[in-house]
Amino acid sequence: MRAVRNTRASSLPREGFRAFFDAHYAFVWRTARRLGAPPGALDDVVQDVFLAVVRSGEAFEGRSRLKTWLWAVTANTVKMHRRKEARRRKRKDLAGGLVVARGHSDQVERHAAVDLIDRLVRKLDPPQRTVFLLIELEDVEPKEVAQMFGVSVNTVHSRLRLARKRLAMEVRRLRARERRTA
Repeated sequence: MRAVRNTRASSLPREGFRAFFDAHYAFVWRTARRLGAPPGALDDVVQDVFLAVVRSGEAFEGRSRLKTWLWAVTANTVKMHRRKEARRRKRKDLAGGLVVARGHSDQVERHAAVDLIDRLVRKLDPPQRTVFLLIELEDVEPKEVAQMFGVSVNTVHSRLRLARKRLAMEVRRLRARERRTA
């Protein structure tokens, strides 16, 4: 059986970040890939893992192997990226395929799409609009939104669900109107 190395967080700075990164990069990259990190975001996930390690190095208490701790940090980071991607897809679906193109798109069409999305969001009740904008567009966690407004997390989820439902209804109405005029 391999000896368990009792590497405490305080030893991480002495190793130097570059040495730590070089020693563990391949492990973190493989773990993130195997845990289902989106291929296009794999490098971002790995970077976020090492940022989390630097930020929370004191959290490693040496009760487990360093690789076990790194695996847990990687798993949590992959989970966060997958949630972000799911929220991004929901936003895209909710907009009914209305995507505001970036880059060299026609500015008139881009402004029209932004105006349309703004009009749809303005139709929401203020509490629903606020929750929707914070969670869906600003990627604020529901727990944080609940703390910001002094409401329960269930209330935040309820407002978000109602906002999504209302926006989906508005998109369906818009599409039906477009079909009638086409």
